[in-house]
Amino acid sequence: MSERKRLLFLILILSVISISISSITIGILYRTAFEENREILVNIAQSRARIIEAMARYDIEKADMIIDEDPDHDSFTATLSQINEAHKKFEGFGETGEFTLASLDTNEIHFLLRHRHSDIIAPDHMPFDSELAEPMRLALTGKSGTIVGLDYRGERVLAAFEPVDVLNL
Repeated sequence: MSERKRLLFLILILSVISISISSITIGILYRTAFEENREILVNIAQSRARIIEAMARYDIEKADMIIDEDPDHDSFTATLSQINEAHKKFEGFGETGEFTLASLDTNEIHFLLRHRHSDIIAPDHMPFDSELAEPMRLALTGKSGTIVGLDYRGERVLAAFEPVDVLNL
C-alpha cells in the first residue's frame, strides 16, 4: 500500500471514529434531557392534581356548610371556575407545553380546560375509544405516568398524566 493510500485510510478511520463518538454523545445527551423532562412533567402533573383535589375537597366542605344559604351552590363548578381563573394568569410551559383537564361522560371525553401558551380554549369532546388523546384516556382510567403518544390534536407528544380522583377528572 502506498504512503498516500495509507494516509487517506487513516483519515477515513479517524473521521468515522469522530462521527461515531459525536453521534453516541449526542444520543446520550438527548436521552438524558428527555428523561429529565419526563420527571419534571410527572412532578408537575402530580402536584397540580393534588392541588385541584385540595380545592375540590374545600369546595365540597364549603357546599355542605352553606347548603341552607345557597341551595344552588355546585362545588364542581366552583372548583372548575377557580382552576380556569388561575390558568388565565398562568403564562404556560414555554412554547410547546400544555395543561388539559377533562372528564369522562357516557363514553366521551369532555375537555373542560386546555391551556396552551396564553389562550384558554376547551376543545370539543371526542369518543373515548378514539386513537387521539391517549394521555387523557389513560388518566381517565385512573392511571398515572408518562407516555409518548398522540394528543387530542393528533400530535405526537411527551405527556404526563394524573387522575384527579375527587372530581373524577
